[in-house]
Amino acid sequence: MAHLDRQWRQLEPGPGAHQPGDFDFTVCTFNVLAEGLEPRGCAVTFEQRKQGLLDEIARSQADIVCLQEVDHFDDFFSPELSASGYEGYFVPKTKGPPKESVLGVTEGQAIFVRSDRLRVQKATCWTSIDLKQKKWQRKITPAWRKQTRTRSSVELEEVFGTEKALQEVPQVVLGLFLCPRGMDEMPFLVTNMHLKSRVSDEQLGRAGMSHAEFKHFQLEYFLQAACQAAEELGTGFPVLCCGDMNLNLLGDREAAALVARNGFADSWATLVGDGDRPPVDFILKRDPTDARLVPKAALESPTIESRQPLPNLLYPSDHLLRAVKLCLRA
Repeated sequence: MAHLDRQWRQLEPGPGAHQPGDFDFTVCTFNVLAEGLEPRGCAVTFEQRKQGLLDEIARSQADIVCLQEVDHFDDFFSPELSASGYEGYFVPKTKGPPKESVLGVTEGQAIFVRSDRLRVQKATCWTSIDLKQKKWQRKITPAWRKQTRTRSSVELEEVFGTEKALQEVPQVVLGLFLCPRGMDEMPFLVTNMHLKSRVSDEQLGRAGMSHAEFKHFQLEYFLQAACQAAEELGTGFPVLCCGDMNLNLLGDREAAALVARNGFADSWATLVGDGDRPPVDFILKRDPTDARLVPKAALESPTIESRQPLPNLLYPSDHLLRAVKLCLRA
């Protein structure tokens, strides 16, 4: 599969001169388009595009890889990325697989980290629905737990949602508490989310919200969950929230305002727009000190017109990979 030429662009003002104790690392976020969600008449199948997905990840040289719509964790992404030095974690959505899918698995979020550079201290999953409720206990909860993947040395903390409005959707957010190898005094949190795009009128009626209100509510809920988890471990704890927000944070003033009031800012991974495709994939950063987590460079995004359907022979997903280089300071 051919690929799009993408260059790194330096960001200003940047971190300045390298200081002793600085840790430079790269983060990417990528909705890889689950095979079970490929649109009817898709130009390229998962088998045809899976190597292209790996190649795009490899070109980013990311130390932390956040993937959405993963339904080939065990049989593809985990073994392939493990061979390149990554360790992987996965949580599925809290629902069954698509009716038309022959895979028998539920897509979800995965985070891979380079084990030679980063150590995972803790893993957490936040769900929108309360999986402790009796109505979920028979089928959904055990099936969900059976599909989660973590390391034997890292237990997955489960935080089940109780907000009434969010009981309508099967969203999950995966979070890893990380620290650079040999630098336990420099922990930070990375979360990976894929927020709901389409909600039925019936669901919105039960939630008592408009479509825009619901999309903003779910984003703020999971941003606040990440903030709370980070603050429990200490003040000044940096956070990165990555993923497919299904919101154009560059063009939605209310969404941009709620991001700001929760202490987050765009890391500029979404540096260049995609022609007339509004960007929905972001890497948000929260740095209470405004000096510990500094973006250095972002991977440019080529212009792709909306009349050019994705995926195709040039690009392996219907979303562009976003990546940013950052400096973590002691």
